[in-house]
Amino acid sequence: MTNTSLIVLALALLGGGSRLVAAPISYTFFGVGSGVQTQVGSTGFTDDQFEVLFNTDTSLITPWADGYQILGITGVSVAVSGLESGGFADTFNLFTNTLTSVIGIQDTSTTNIIGETAGFADTYGLNTALPETAGTPFFALGEVYSTSFGSITFSSVSSMSLEVTGGVSSSAPEPGAFSLSAVGAAAALWLRLRRGRATATSPA
Repeated sequence: MTNTSLIVLALALLGGGSRLVAAPISYTFFGVGSGVQTQVGSTGFTDDQFEVLFNTDTSLITPWADGYQILGITGVSVAVSGLESGGFADTFNLFTNTLTSVIGIQDTSTTNIIGETAGFADTYGLNTALPETAGTPFFALGEVYSTSFGSITFSSVSSMSLEVTGGVSSSAPEPGAFSLSAVGAAAALWLRLRRGRATATSPA
């Protein structure tokens, strides 16, 4: 293989390695909590089931220093059993934090978090399906969230779990793995190129 071919192949690996597998994926947080939902008036709820649901795509997953994230998620819906459902007005970021074992969504306007602490968050790359898995609630209580039906405030949350459907197969590499593999391959090609030059310039 010529030097030019090696360089072209290395660049192709680096360029292609940055592309992630794209697949639709849905995340649903289930919980039991108490609080107040406002519509025309205020309606209290006590130890009722609720869910927070949103759809996105695995191609939007990016690594950060302590885990993985999807930024700028809109269309996050919330529903409390027996009450009107609707969407949050704010934009959220989905994240995992391997230092605290937290997985959740963070309101980009207030930095409040809806999520849970669970051991799987230490290694979960956000890109594969997950059966409903319970954790310890990690929840901003007492905060008023604006919604399409008015607002909702949680005063207590006694349980939380997360279910993920869709995504890529469990055998697919985690986000960023393609890039790391490509960098390694490109480095090996670069070393081969250097060795080839050294051999060509060595005295007989």
